[in-house]
Amino acid sequence: MSALELSNRFAELYAKGDFETIYGELYSPDIVSIESGSDQKEYRGMAEIQGKNEWWESNFEVHGMEHMGPYPNGDEFCMIYKMDVTHKESGNRMAFEEVAHYTVANGKIAREKFFYTGKM
Repeated sequence: MSALELSNRFAELYAKGDFETIYGELYSPDIVSIESGSDQKEYRGMAEIQGKNEWWESNFEVHGMEHMGPYPNGDEFCMIYKMDVTHKESGNRMAFEEVAHYTVANGKIAREKFFYTGKM
């Protein structure tokens, strides 16, 4: 699958909320994920991605999500996300925007890097 085809498939699945298929079909088992923030925390492999996702789900309630994109360029593409979430422990509700930059290799997402507004 080309990066353009993959980015369009990603956007289609994201719009449906089908994250299981996104991770199972479109991600490389050796994915590298880099979070925004001062520490630029890296997650390597699907097991670490799953752990990150479980942390997110246990700490935040999502009230709404929107996306724009994809914005493809060669073997890369970006997506823009807008989210309305509540931090479960503190009860603080916040809206934020995030840009995700994806790199495709061998027909799979091999690297993702996130940039977002505000502090999580």
